[in-house]
Amino acid sequence: MEDHRKKQLQIEELQHDLLLQDAMTSQMEYLKGNTESQIEKHTAWHENELKRARFKREEKVNHAIWYAAELKQRLEIMERVQQKQKTEFEAIKEAGEIVFAENVNLERAIARKKDELRLAKRETEEINRKRIHVGY
Repeated sequence: MEDHRKKQLQIEELQHDLLLQDAMTSQMEYLKGNTESQIEKHTAWHENELKRARFKREEKVNHAIWYAAELKQRLEIMERVQQKQKTEFEAIKEAGEIVFAENVNLERAIARKKDELRLAKRETEEINRKRIHVGY
């Protein structure tokens, strides 16, 4: 009987081991399915992130190209304005030199006229003195 009891305990132990193996197999299959699902999800997520990163990079590149074109256009405008200002400045400078030269000539003419006026006053005073002197 003791043999029988030992065999029955062995059978129970083997049944317990079998149940444990079944449970572990089920858990492993569940984890395997879950892992495959997670791998698929992660792959899809990674692809989406890659697409998003490429899109953002393309946006940045396009913005940089647009900004560079805008800066180039502004530079061209500034160069045209600078050239126009330089041309206008040269014209004003030439006009100023002409006005300055005319001013110098006019000042000399005024000085000559003043000299002529002083000379005429002296002559008039002399003539008046002679009249006064002759009249006595």
